[in-house]
Amino acid sequence: MRALVVNPIEPLSLSATPVTGIDLFSHVKGLSTPLPTTLVGALGALLGIQLSSPDSLGGLIELVNEIRQRLSCGEVIVKGPLVYFEISNKEFIGPTIPVHPTRFYKIDCIVKSRAGYSISDECREYFEYTPGVFVGIALKRKGPSGEKLVIPGFTYRYPLGFYKYIRETNSKSESKPAKPLFIYMINCEKPLEKTIVRIGGEGRVAEIYTSDEELLIKQLNLLKSPLELGENGAYIAVSPIPLIAEKKDTLYLDAVKGLEFCSSIIGVPQSGSRQPKLIVERLGLGYYEVARIRRPQILVLPPGTIVEVKSTDKSVIEVFRVLYSIGFATLHPLH
Repeated sequence: MRALVVNPIEPLSLSATPVTGIDLFSHVKGLSTPLPTTLVGALGALLGIQLSSPDSLGGLIELVNEIRQRLSCGEVIVKGPLVYFEISNKEFIGPTIPVHPTRFYKIDCIVKSRAGYSISDECREYFEYTPGVFVGIALKRKGPSGEKLVIPGFTYRYPLGFYKYIRETNSKSESKPAKPLFIYMINCEKPLEKTIVRIGGEGRVAEIYTSDEELLIKQLNLLKSPLELGENGAYIAVSPIPLIAEKKDTLYLDAVKGLEFCSSIIGVPQSGSRQPKLIVERLGLGYYEVARIRRPQILVLPPGTIVEVKSTDKSVIEVFRVLYSIGFATLHPLH
């Protein structure tokens, strides 16, 4: 096992929803961390993998199998992320985890309370994700070597992720820019040299490489996948927990698949004495470039959701087995 480091060179464009127009009702929602599908897409590009499946899910399965073969990976390829932040002069703070919707806290900030679990009042230091939304235009080249022209009507919104460090005291609040470093566990034998790869949308890039740093690996070893859970107890999700509705008009969690490893859903911890909040979101699984189509949208419990885990067998349907193997539903234990 190694640490997989994703170091953005510039603000990344990570979106939970499909690209939209700029009319009055258009909407785009940014993501504070890369989706697992985004990460394995970047790994596929780094390895030069060429896919052939016309189906988006078939293409994802093909991609996962190719990565597993080329890097000699186990069943669970990736888990994470834990997030470190650089605030000044190579000063790093972490690891932190995303707690819905925009904040990152150190894991020991999540404590037992009368509400069940909450964010400790003593945690006055955290990081905040503040997406900027920008307008893009679609271009088309006039002829093989002609000039590029704007395609009429093809404008859209896209997010760029910005982060800041916040430290609160009794009298004031300190704020400064911060730069994220996304750290994953990668369960593969072959290392990856430092390479600049496109990740997410808008041609944004990051350095990706593996590290054998012992401290990182020690922290990453705490992360668990639903495919390898062995100890019951409370865990907090550091990546989205995927759900599939059994009916089109599903409104309740007892009518979805994907929670077979959970005995109860506690929710996203809040500050003070407020009860954890149960949140279900709709999430797009990204763009499949081979067929130039979007992958389907699914329901998820967002990062920061606390669940009680129970022992479960290994009979996981294929779509969940694939999603779990690339990092969906990564869990960190709470003590």
